[in-house]
Amino acid sequence: MWKPDEVVPDHRRRARVLWAIMMVGIVTYVGWLVYKTVERTKSPNTSVELSNVVYTYPDLWVCPYNQYGCDDITLELGCVESSWETEAGPPNAIFYNSEGTDQNATDPLEIEATWVDTSAIEGIVKGRGLCVEFKTSAATAFVGQERDPDEYLDYILLDMYWYPSGNETTDSTTCVEDGEEWEPHREWVYAFLTDPEDVTMVSTAVQLSYSCITSASTSHVFNSVGIGLTNQIKYAADDVSSYKAVSINSGVYKDQADADITKPYARLSMELKQQFDSWEIITEADPFEFAEILGNIGGFWDLILILWPLFFVAASQPEPNLKPRNFAKSVTRTVERASGITKTVANSGPMRRVESIEMRNETSGASLEDGFQEEPAPWEHPPALGVQRSVSRRVPNSFRVIQPDV
Repeated sequence: MWKPDEVVPDHRRRARVLWAIMMVGIVTYVGWLVYKTVERTKSPNTSVELSNVVYTYPDLWVCPYNQYGCDDITLELGCVESSWETEAGPPNAIFYNSEGTDQNATDPLEIEATWVDTSAIEGIVKGRGLCVEFKTSAATAFVGQERDPDEYLDYILLDMYWYPSGNETTDSTTCVEDGEEWEPHREWVYAFLTDPEDVTMVSTAVQLSYSCITSASTSHVFNSVGIGLTNQIKYAADDVSSYKAVSINSGVYKDQADADITKPYARLSMELKQQFDSWEIITEADPFEFAEILGNIGGFWDLILILWPLFFVAASQPEPNLKPRNFAKSVTRTVERASGITKTVANSGPMRRVESIEMRNETSGASLEDGFQEEPAPWEHPPALGVQRSVSRRVPNSFRVIQPDV
């Protein structure tokens, strides 16, 4: 590519204008590419991967609130503390390995349970009140193993008991003996999944149904909660992990009545397990693809190198005997050459080796008026010794043009 001052004098003014426009276009194009790259950093492209590998369980908070497992807002502390005072015993959670699997079996693990004031935890913008905390993250026996696709590898059974009135001596207004009246209330509590490595990462609330157990109760509600984990691998920020409840199912579990129960209490019964393919890994891609940017710029420059000689002619030629190129004439000459080649190919016919007309007529008895001549087998009339066959071209109307023997 030559500069504007190197074209023929008549074209230099237009060449300078077009050269300036193309340079401005290149700079603008590069700036636009940089701008789009910076914009992609705000919302990078992401890739999503689903894994069936066992991950660390989250810790679980169970929080009885006013009208949600507790008779009054002033009794919430008593409701939590009474979890260790009922006739049914303290809260318990057991980690079990699935029976019948080929995975490495472990002994059941008892999960620790304590009560916690979530409002006092540093880093939590809005506390979740007073809750019973189950350290379910301690169940790490199968972490890193591939889950059996046909059945659950592990699960946690959890039971929690408490007095909605806050203590054993006060009668509850929501959990009463059969036949007694109760105050309007909701028979579910709220639970939260928390990241064991970062307690400030708390899931949205999970509604879990509970039952009021009396001496005449023959059933209770059982909850099955399937959980999932989402890891967000950020490009320009800290990675984020969050747990969530993927599925919640409730059913009725039939019991036998226990006449030894002297005071009604609330019971939460549930199963906690990891769902199949519930580990979601979201990775943000690097928006700065320098190879792509350089490739786009190089392609734009190559386009200019191709188009520039089509518009302008250089004032000096590498070989003086060559005439300056003209775009219109070059295109016309190319078309003419292509047409000539096409015609030559179309007019050319197949060459065949035939015998002389006289020999063919003597053998077959056919005449030119027949419109066709029978082609004898090549082995019936071999050429005479020392005589070579003529080469002819078949033409219409049964005439043959005989070429002289070589």
